[in-house]
Amino acid sequence: MHHPVLLKAVLDNLKVKKGGKYIDATFGEGGHSLEILKKKGNVLAIDTDFQQILNFKFQISNWQNLTLVQGNFADIERIAKENDFYPVDGIVFELGLSMWQINE
Repeated sequence: MHHPVLLKAVLDNLKVKKGGKYIDATFGEGGHSLEILKKKGNVLAIDTDFQQILNFKFQISNWQNLTLVQGNFADIERIAKENDFYPVDGIVFELGLSMWQINE
């Protein structure tokens, strides 16, 4: 699993609260989403790479407050509405490629 470099800063700025709604618009390997879930937040995670979503689903299947969606963050409003996930308390965008994607 990816360990985001700026994780503490992201979490401090999100001010994750129990039951809050957070969108991880660039899910990747789930580093941000997992930490938000640990703080009892609800996460709508979006990624264009279906393999990334499958990899995470097999690693962690016990998170009931997680919704994983294949899609593009350009469609974030539509995806949030389709999943009854609005209004939200925060959104995370981590732009870039993972080492897994580069190697594959």
